[in-house]
This record gives sequence, structure tokens and C-alpha cells, in this order.
Amino acid sequence: MDLADPRFLLVAACVFVGFAAEATVGFGGTVITLALASALFPLDLLLATIVPVGLSLSLYIVARHHDHADRGLILRRILPLMAAGMAVGFTLFERAPRELLHRLFAGFVTAVATWELALLRFRARASSGDPAPRRGRALEAVAMLGAGVTHGLFSSGGPLLVWSLGHASLSKSAFRSTLAIVWVALGLALNVAYATTGRLTRASLLASAALLPVVGLAIVTGERLHRRLDEARFKRAIFALLLVAGIANLR
Repeated sequence: MDLADPRFLLVAACVFVGFAAEATVGFGGTVITLALASALFPLDLLLATIVPVGLSLSLYIVARHHDHADRGLILRRILPLMAAGMAVGFTLFERAPRELLHRLFAGFVTAVATWELALLRFRARASSGDPAPRRGRALEAVAMLGAGVTHGLFSSGGPLLVWSLGHASLSKSAFRSTLAIVWVALGLALNVAYATTGRLTRASLLASAALLPVVGLAIVTGERLHRRLDEARFKRAIFALLLVAGIANLR
């Protein structure tokens, strides 16, 4: 990715939007950035630039807020399943044609955004005294495994993981910190995989470094939004944006 390319400024704007959202709620940085920027550059090129950037944000959240995380949940349930799924997803990523990857990603984003908007609408209409229907542990495990697959494919396991943790009874801060530790562990593994397959190059690393100030601004913005915003409304805006971007990429 050439820093002199005018499209790089647009990618930087997409990174700001995506990672400000992740700094606010704990997920969404890569999937939002890819959904907005995939019309500008191929997915594999974007991922090689954005994944190292995403690791920097997760490291910041872990360093500052790690004491809120549920480590038992991470070690016993999330990481084993997501790591297994990520190995499958990365193998598919290496072998699938670019055009197929783009269509798969657009379909994934559209489906996730549609589902999440419907779920938010259902929750808003439901009586606050009515408990949410219980999910089986087996279904939650399948969702975590699927989150690993999508993370290996698109570094975008957040939506499925968030769904699978719906009954984990985590506070807003614990939820964000728990996810950040997961993203650090999986992000390190994904960066190693990209390096060993030659996807991390001098050009991609220079582009990642150039985006770090944008991530810093996104962190400042996200920290403020995390304290002040109504989370349900913010998620509704995120998934509406993803739905528009996903439909736009279905071509």
C-alpha cells in the first residue's frame, strides 16, 4: 500500500471510524474498517496493514484496563475454541481466490449486521422483566468456534464472539477488557502467520506505522464515548453502518 496514494487517506479515515468503535465497545475495529475500505484495496492487502494496527489498540486496552478481564473465561472457553477455528479460517484464507473472499466477506458483514439490528430491536421491545432465552452451552461453543474461523479469514471474529458471550454476565468494562485480551492473543498469532507466509512486507509495515497516530486519536475518542454513550444506541449505529457497507460490497 503506497502512502502517496490518495486512497490511503480514505483508508486512514476508515481506520479512525472502526477503531474508535472498538475502543468504545471492545470489538468492530477490523470488520468496520474492512467493510468501508474494501472498495479501495483488496482484502488481503488491507488485512496485512490493519491487523498489526489492531494489535496496538488491543495492547493499549489490556495495559490500561486488564484488571477488569475475566481470565478464567478466556483460558477455559474462548481461546481454545477460537484458536482451533482460526487455524481453519486462515487455511481457507490462504487457498481461496480473492474474488470469492470479497464476496464471502460482504455476505458475512451483511448477515451479521442484519441479525444484530434485529436482535437489538427485539431487546428494545422486550419487557425489561423478561429474561432472555437461554442458549445451550453447545451452541455457544459452536459460535466461538465459528468466531475463530471468521477471525482466521477476515480478522473479524468479534460479532460471533459477542453473541456467544451474551449470557456471560460481564460488566461493560469487563466485557471490553476480556475481548481485548482475546484480540491480543489471536492478533499475535495472526501476525506471525502473516509474517511466515510473506504477507507482512516492508510496505505494509510502513503503512501500519503511518496509521498509528490515527489509532491514537481513535483511542482518545473511544475512551470518551465508552464513558458517555448509551451502548445500545451506539451498537445500533455501528451495525447500520455495517449493513450499508456490506450491501455496497455485494456486487
